[in-house]
Amino acid sequence: MKKSLLLIGAIAFIGLTSCGGEDATNDESTAVATEVVEITGSESKTLANLSINGMVCEMNCVSSVKTTLADLDGVNDLEIDFDPARETDVAVVNFDPSKVSEQDMVKAIQALYDGQYEVTNVKIEKYVVGEETSEAEEDSEATTTTETGVNTEVNYEFPNIVEFFTQFF
Repeated sequence: MKKSLLLIGAIAFIGLTSCGGEDATNDESTAVATEVVEITGSESKTLANLSINGMVCEMNCVSSVKTTLADLDGVNDLEIDFDPARETDVAVVNFDPSKVSEQDMVKAIQALYDGQYEVTNVKIEKYVVGEETSEAEEDSEATTTTETGVNTEVNYEFPNIVEFFTQFF
């Protein structure tokens, strides 16, 4: 009976820490590059493409990031392109820049799970209402500016699961 309780506890612990990744401590400050592109189109909207490192599972990691972003006032819609084989995944967020900024989104993501997720790049696409143009004209009319923003410091360390289990056996 005692061994089955221990086994259940061990399985629960693994489930709770499975999105933990590797042991790591990152003391360096990182700057997130922000690129802004204006595109003439038929509807006005602003999209943020957020490159995110640290997501290792769809069930908890992607769900947590999605819920956190969706809870921000001004986020209209979002999709996350997740592939467990990739190091960097992408969140595409349709948002109202008068209510929420890309810095707000980056801070919200990087605050999850004591900094487990890192936003490495942000690309903002601003679609402005105008005449329909061909794709070639759109490319020539697009304006791009690059800013450096959101300095973050990430400190996290995950427990060594092997050390945890060796104390029981």
